[in-house]
Amino acid sequence: MLFSIFTSMLPSWWLFLLMVGSIIGCAYLGLLLQRRNKKWIDDGDDGKVTQSALTYLGSMYGVLLALMIFNAQAKYTAADLTVTNEAAAIMAAARDSAALPQPLRGQVQDQLRLYTELVLSDDWPIISAGHQDNQKPLKASSQLNALWIRYGAQIVRAPLGSSLMTNLNTISTQRAQRFALSRRGLPDSLWFLLGVGTFVILYLATNLRIKDLKQHVLMVLCIGTPMAVFLWLVADMDNPFGGTLQVSSSAFLHALQVLNALPH
Repeated sequence: MLFSIFTSMLPSWWLFLLMVGSIIGCAYLGLLLQRRNKKWIDDGDDGKVTQSALTYLGSMYGVLLALMIFNAQAKYTAADLTVTNEAAAIMAAARDSAALPQPLRGQVQDQLRLYTELVLSDDWPIISAGHQDNQKPLKASSQLNALWIRYGAQIVRAPLGSSLMTNLNTISTQRAQRFALSRRGLPDSLWFLLGVGTFVILYLATNLRIKDLKQHVLMVLCIGTPMAVFLWLVADMDNPFGGTLQVSSSAFLHALQVLNALPH
């Protein structure tokens, strides 16, 4: 997971330039070195062997890349669902709090409102950084704990108190899941296999016996560019809270609007 930690620390555009630029640059440099150090002739037997190896390895590489894209997409979907469920639980708790007597009703709603604000202002920048282990207690976590400790016993005895406590438990569970997903990354072993596969495929592509340099460069670019872009896409989707295709915080913004609209 070290590679996922490294990629999550970089801005998406820096990561794109680093991955795509390095792969394409290395492929082009390797092609020039190969053609400079070898007499380029059409060798039918060598060409067929190289093409067969390139086709076979390309198919295996495509399967592995598809699996990684699927895993990254599944993580993104799970993160989006977790955010939606947590925000929905906040709104459901706000709805149930309307049955509480005063002043408990206002106190609970104020605590929920403050928690949602802290999620947006304090939680989101941390999880957007991706895979960062924060040693200090987060303000939103302290706020949620305070809600349980201060008002839990009173809520249980009030009308709709059990439903409200269930929603508070859902908020806590989804919060833990949200942070777990922000720290989870694709295994380094898969990234290593993709790295080795990328190197081998580009090496075979530079060894194809093509007389015309322009055609050879175009062929290597057509192979290397999609590979580099897909690798960047996997790395970017592996950070669902901070990448280009990141999970939106709009669900929490909507929950905050609902809380602010409650009668005081």
